[in-house]
Amino acid sequence: MNELKDKALRKALKREENMPHLSPNFCFRTLQRIDELARLREKQAERRQLAAITTAAVLLAGSGVFVLFCLFGDRLRQAFRQLWETGRNADYGPMLFLAALVLILLGLDYMMRRTYYSRQNKRKSS
Repeated sequence: MNELKDKALRKALKREENMPHLSPNFCFRTLQRIDELARLREKQAERRQLAAITTAAVLLAGSGVFVLFCLFGDRLRQAFRQLWETGRNADYGPMLFLAALVLILLGLDYMMRRTYYSRQNKRKSS
């Protein structure tokens, strides 16, 4: 009787040894691949959506400009010509001063923010 149990046990062990075993992190790697594929599909869908929105915006803007020039072409040309002539004679000194001031202030803002965030990161890591 014991011999029959031993033979059955040996057979079961032999079958189990011949069966391929999965690696311990098989589920994790499988789920990781599935997650990567889902992210890839999501990115592709976002790219398609961005392309569609951009195309629609360009077509709408182009058709609007086309309609405006068809209806008011001569008036628009005259208005832009007058604007060009008045722009030639304008004094750009104050505008250049303001533009330089804005650029300097933006640079100072950038440096202050960089300093602030670097100090905050040092405090968090300490």
